[in-house]
Amino acid sequence: MTTLKEENSDLYAKQFSRFVKAGIESSSFEALYKAAHAAIRADPSPSPKKEKKANAAKPKRSSRKNRVQQRKTAFLKTIQSADA
Repeated sequence: MTTLKEENSDLYAKQFSRFVKAGIESSSFEALYKAAHAAIRADPSPSPKKEKKANAAKPKRSSRKNRVQQRKTAFLKTIQSADA
């Protein structure tokens, strides 16, 4: 990180833009990792995750056919009312 900053500051700004925005420098980077590892050693149990959404059940074939029939009749009614 420091080598890239010294050699090519434009590439450094592009590659580490989120670190710069968060105020993390290469010197504090090691301390950040040590703190994270210490926290993991203190409580190694994984954090609770959000429940994932289950996909809705697909409609049965009979209900799909019924819906298509309803849409067809509605469409035919609009055509007939437009002709009249």
